[in-house]
Amino acid sequence: RLRLAQGSSCTSSRPIKDFCFASMAEAKSYTPLDVELKQFPWFRLFMLAIGSMLCAGMMPGTALYIDLLAEAGVFGSVCPAPNATKDETEATLRLLKGEDSEEELEDEEVKDDEKEVKEKVKDEDEESDKKKKEAKDAEKEESQKSKKTQAAKKKVKVIDDKEDKKEKKGKWEPCQEQFMALTDLFSTGSFATLLGQIPVGVFFDMYGTWKMSFYGGLMVLIGQLLLAIVIWGGENGMDASTNGLFPVAFFIVDFFAFVNSYGINGLMFHFPGRVTFVLSVSMATYQLSSFQPLMVQAIMSLGLPLWVSFIIFNIAVAIGVVICYVYAPTQAEYYKAAKVAMGVPLPDPPKVFACWTPFKDANKIMWQQCTMHTWCIFGFGSVMGFGFMFQGMIADYGHALLGSEEDGQKLAMSFVFFTAVIGGLIVPPGILFLERFGIKTVLGVGYGITVIGLATFWIPNWAGQYICASGIASFMSFFGTGVQKYATLYATSNRFGVFISTLIFYMSLWAMFVFATMSSLTTSFEGLDAFRYPFAMGAVLGIVVYGIFTVRFLVKGPPEVPYVTPEDEKELAGQFGLEDLDQVCYVMDFKVKGDFFKVLADPDPEVVKSLGTRINEKRMAEMMEKNQAAKAGGASA
Repeated sequence: RLRLAQGSSCTSSRPIKDFCFASMAEAKSYTPLDVELKQFPWFRLFMLAIGSMLCAGMMPGTALYIDLLAEAGVFGSVCPAPNATKDETEATLRLLKGEDSEEELEDEEVKDDEKEVKEKVKDEDEESDKKKKEAKDAEKEESQKSKKTQAAKKKVKVIDDKEDKKEKKGKWEPCQEQFMALTDLFSTGSFATLLGQIPVGVFFDMYGTWKMSFYGGLMVLIGQLLLAIVIWGGENGMDASTNGLFPVAFFIVDFFAFVNSYGINGLMFHFPGRVTFVLSVSMATYQLSSFQPLMVQAIMSLGLPLWVSFIIFNIAVAIGVVICYVYAPTQAEYYKAAKVAMGVPLPDPPKVFACWTPFKDANKIMWQQCTMHTWCIFGFGSVMGFGFMFQGMIADYGHALLGSEEDGQKLAMSFVFFTAVIGGLIVPPGILFLERFGIKTVLGVGYGITVIGLATFWIPNWAGQYICASGIASFMSFFGTGVQKYATLYATSNRFGVFISTLIFYMSLWAMFVFATMSSLTTSFEGLDAFRYPFAMGAVLGIVVYGIFTVRFLVKGPPEVPYVTPEDEKELAGQFGLEDLDQVCYVMDFKVKGDFFKVLADPDPEVVKSLGTRINEKRMAEMMEKNQAAKAGGASA
């Protein structure tokens, strides 16, 4: 944005106070490092990572959350009639206590017995001795009472058995229909959250990281409290009334968890040369939130119901909101750090919220490499669809494959553990290491690990399932950072946010189709086959399509420079006080525009910062005189 002007005032159409100079000598000696970043704010990054982890969403812990909610009775109303015996049970108990008359007895079998007895009494010989008849009547009446009592006691025994099971399993015995309903809702909510990512980048540009971090965390807290209400309804037999609140609460939690995570992105210019690491930390905090359901289970071990445990856990979420309030950088800090790191200030934030125009611009960029992006969308989206299906049904699948409900729970727990450890502790430093060998190595290794996970889902032993779970968890953790790295190769920095959001939008649409197809197949088979055949379809699709994209990328490679729209070219030239990029290349001694774009698109701020040192003072003055003369001539005409 270096703007030079002859004379004592700045003549640029958009003067920037810090970059208007009285003389060429002053411009030459100027340095933007008015506030130097003498050391990286590691403690601040660490605290903000803790805050974002506490305010993270539910998607990474889906496997355990579904079990917890099912056992709490959430969506229990979808279960078949045998599970819904509460009214019948209460009526039987009232009869035993003598609180209801015989006409109020709800059990049809007991009513039939009563009718039989009355008919027999009616058919008795009218000529029998009155005393004998009375004795017989008394005997029959006693028999009738005995039958009623025995029938009622049998029901009470059944009820007691169910109550014992409920005590052991969380006050409710879940059914398959309940698990399917929760799995579908978790997956649909996850997709809806990903589809809603396009405005998040606009929020970031317009409102800054502090507002996103703090208000995003606050909304997560509200969403968690709404979930506590849903759980309370499930545990108290009112889930039919509170189930409608679940999709709303889930979307609030996970969407605003993504919004909150942008607080860490606000520190990327505080770590010049380590931008990729900061971005990976942002993704890692979300994956580490897989431990959240384990924290809730730990609270439940004190003998508390799930809804109370959720409210207590929200104390930790509230602490996370406070941490974000204290440590998230403001928009002014973000812009100041960017100016220090790159040597040039960022463009002013947008004043009007708009999504459609940036979305159209992102599609223009995608059209330039349409085939590559199409395979990328289908490849990542196919594995995403498999991953969401797998993590949503892993407990039931483990039960069917390994033989017991405890095995299913153990496999679900293992998947959550792998997601947290791999996504939070292994993927970020792993990507930084592989990045030294180039983006092709990063994507190639990511594909290899994913194939191992997809190809081992059918193995009926713990070794195979651990390999599968760790492979799928690795992909789900690698996905975010991998797509970010891919996007930097095709979009300039000013289009990066909306471009990656658009990519994820299309990937999510395809993933939803894959998930829906796999889910529909589960109803066509029974037992283990209800999992194997849909998983096999998803695995083969993911291996083939993701493989085609990977091979194509490794062979063809990314473009030398990202595509820049004509509007962006004019805006970029204006940032340097010039009319077009031909003038910029002339002033900075670039032979072609591509060389300039390579520097501009480099993810290392130090490289971008070097643009200021390339400005040729004589050529800059020459171009500015030429432009001023052209403007003066146009005005006089």
